[in-house]
Amino acid sequence: MKSVFLFTLMITLLIVPAFPAVAGAADPSLSDAIPGAESVGEKISVIAVMGGEKAPPEVIDAIEAGEPQNIIVLFDDTDIEYEAFLMRREFGITYDSEMILEIKSVRYYALKQDVISLLPAGQFEILRDYSHLPMMFLRIKTLNSLTRLLERLEVKRVYLDEVNRPFLSESLPLINQPPVAAAGKVGTGTTVAVIDTGVNYTLSAFGSCTSPGTPSGCKVVYAQDFATPDGLRDDDGHGTNVSGIVMGVASDTRIAGLDVFELISRCGNCAYTSVIIDAINWSIANQATYNIVAMNLSLGGGGYTSPCTTSPFSTPVANARAAGILAAIASGNDGYTNGISSPACVPDAVSVGAVYDSNIGGMVWSSCTDSSTYADLVTCFSNSASFLTILAPGSVITAAGISRSGTSQAAPHIAGAIAVLRGDNAFPSETVDQTVSRMTSTGVPVTDPKNSLTHPRIDLLAATSGAVTYSISGTVTESGGGSPLSGVTMTLSGAGSGTTTTNALGNYTFSGLSDGSYTVTPGISGYTFTPTSRNVTVSGADVTGQDFVGTLTNGPDLVVSQLTAPSSATAGSSVSVNNSVTNQGNQTAGSSKAGFYLSSDNNPSIGPSDVFLGSRDVPKSGGGWWSRGTIDSVVNASGLTPGETSTDNTGLSIPANTSEGTFYIKAVADYNGQVAETDEDNNVSVSGPVDIQGDGGPPWMRR
Repeated sequence: MKSVFLFTLMITLLIVPAFPAVAGAADPSLSDAIPGAESVGEKISVIAVMGGEKAPPEVIDAIEAGEPQNIIVLFDDTDIEYEAFLMRREFGITYDSEMILEIKSVRYYALKQDVISLLPAGQFEILRDYSHLPMMFLRIKTLNSLTRLLERLEVKRVYLDEVNRPFLSESLPLINQPPVAAAGKVGTGTTVAVIDTGVNYTLSAFGSCTSPGTPSGCKVVYAQDFATPDGLRDDDGHGTNVSGIVMGVASDTRIAGLDVFELISRCGNCAYTSVIIDAINWSIANQATYNIVAMNLSLGGGGYTSPCTTSPFSTPVANARAAGILAAIASGNDGYTNGISSPACVPDAVSVGAVYDSNIGGMVWSSCTDSSTYADLVTCFSNSASFLTILAPGSVITAAGISRSGTSQAAPHIAGAIAVLRGDNAFPSETVDQTVSRMTSTGVPVTDPKNSLTHPRIDLLAATSGAVTYSISGTVTESGGGSPLSGVTMTLSGAGSGTTTTNALGNYTFSGLSDGSYTVTPGISGYTFTPTSRNVTVSGADVTGQDFVGTLTNGPDLVVSQLTAPSSATAGSSVSVNNSVTNQGNQTAGSSKAGFYLSSDNNPSIGPSDVFLGSRDVPKSGGGWWSRGTIDSVVNASGLTPGETSTDNTGLSIPANTSEGTFYIKAVADYNGQVAETDEDNNVSVSGPVDIQGDGGPPWMRR
């Protein structure tokens, strides 16, 4: 079940206040609907939502143990992204303009406010709000508040606030930078946001600045501690070295030094995910102010063998790219032969591995040894995978008076190259896809001896003087509302061939294409597409808008086939609602939940003023969810086969603050969207009128 409604085009922007940075505020009366943060029903409800992988198990375990948890919340911005897609198409642009970014920011605020306003007062705190992302950083204090959060349809997923480490382990001539600089292509008019340990802007490499932007020749235009302020410009030197490499490649670009690192007892000098996302959000919000064309992230952790579409960084990096900012991200220094670190693994990242720039003799690293070295040898520590984007020099790189080695040093070569390519005297009007294509299609092929995979190594001269290539791009959405369809395999044939997959926004791009005739064909199990393929002619320009609509033709379809509620009830009392959920599709539906709401209208949809009353397993297993003894006793139900029906008398509590009047109980099959269905628009059923006796209640419930 997906909530689908389309916003109309917003012409006049609203001025909205920022969320408070500390205490969570909500109507105290809303916390009365489910008494007791530790009730068994609350635990069961949270576990059921977690069955849909909305939350990591560690979160519920810690909350149950009485430990408040800091979590990153990802909201479902399907409707907002679809609106932005329509605006881009209407205006004939391929990126989110400043106006579109502002509209999205307003939409994000409203989306978050709808959810946050319903959380119990005093049981949560807003730690950070990301104005230009569908995300927030919250401290959740009770199981009650976590339940309220996870049971909202608008909440897509929550993440732990994990720590990320900086990657430590004659580059300009190797990448042919000197002749490019001599031709005046030096990144003029651009800014690179370096998300790292800070930058010591007082050094001569940055113009001996007394403060950001001062004197006029200062190359660091902005600096901020996003982590806990330590009063130091750079307490490590890592960010200063990385910024120096960017300046070495693009001598006239500007640096925004965004310090996200701090000393963490269990990690050392590390960065929390929530803080990194805050810096990415700042970059999006200030793209137009500084003409930010690239972000450099020489940090991360873990290893992923395929693009990590569910990473907490996936949406921020995708939104940055949509705003015209490419993220150059280090692949990591673990020596993986079939995996790269996060956030380099997210689909919209420009992931960067490392090569030597010359023969520097045998090198012994913490994770491996290169007995000999030479120019364009992939370093043994450089993480590699089939979906790695590009290679660049990463050992040993001296910049801003500091010498370091690692994929951390390779990534800023690419961030600098992006600034050159998108700067004055180069190709500032090209799309971000064309910028990436220039680097990858003209790069020097280098084969990694660890896994025999070949990737391009940046050649800046070839990228600036080589033949211009183009791209074919589009969006794949689901029928019945336009929700993005991710994970679709897109196949290109004709004048060129290749495959790619749609990202979390349903977007795909084939880049590096010459003029010619192509065919694009989508495919994923259980779907048919309209059209089945597209014939596309590339002739001197990018081709956009090659969209497809997918229809699930072979799957389950859950409906509430029967719903009976009592004709009257008293505010604060319990009622029994007889209900049936039927799978009228042709495939088995996995385990799901039916949700119940109290509403003042009988429209077959869930509105923002409808009050959530509870949920039940489908199919039913054992006693009612409100009466089970412990979390450990919960058994996940198996689901419904085609034609099978699950019936139950579900106990629900009418909130004590409900005003007198006529209400309705709405039942929603698969209310939290665990099951992909052939029809997502037939899940809601409405009972007959229920006469509620009582008075008072919040104003929006009064008649």
